[in-house]
Amino acid sequence: MLPLRDGVGGLEVFVQFRASTMDFAAGAVVFPGGRVLTGEVPVAVPESHAVAWAATDLPDAGVLAAAAIREVAEECGVILRADDLVPWDDWVTPPGGRRRFDVAFYLTAARPDQDWRNTTTEAVRTGWERPGGLLADADRGLLRLMPPTRTLLSELTALPTVAVALASAPEIRPVLHDAGRPRLRS
Repeated sequence: MLPLRDGVGGLEVFVQFRASTMDFAAGAVVFPGGRVLTGEVPVAVPESHAVAWAATDLPDAGVLAAAAIREVAEECGVILRADDLVPWDDWVTPPGGRRRFDVAFYLTAARPDQDWRNTTTEAVRTGWERPGGLLADADRGLLRLMPPTRTLLSELTALPTVAVALASAPEIRPVLHDAGRPRLRS
């Protein structure tokens, strides 16, 4: 989930600074999120969600939205609705690692009545940051970004406001690091 708000200096995104003891992405700056659980109960989603995820191998759009809503509630203490979510991107981790992930990313506009905060032990701190500032800090070696996070932050730097970001939802094509991988769905 890429929670967005309009800050005094421009677009801001809510990020987590992962604990160095985590098994995955230890010490990295990440966006809130997690995994689809076995038996995840789908929620009703706008038809645009099914269309957005159609070219991917991801689970049903209602299941994805349910997982995103649950994870944000668990990690950030914020309750979202399916219509708060804007499908944004899909990344598949490279082959050869210990685990493979197919990761769906959503945008969401933070509302003034929401209190985005750290409610998980997976992060040592959280906060609203300018995408360009995070990229600059990563370039100076002050923080660690995973490739999808770096790319998504770069995309956000070109978007001046939350309204522009939400209106510019791109066509989603999975970013695969293993060209030629057989598709799971046609």
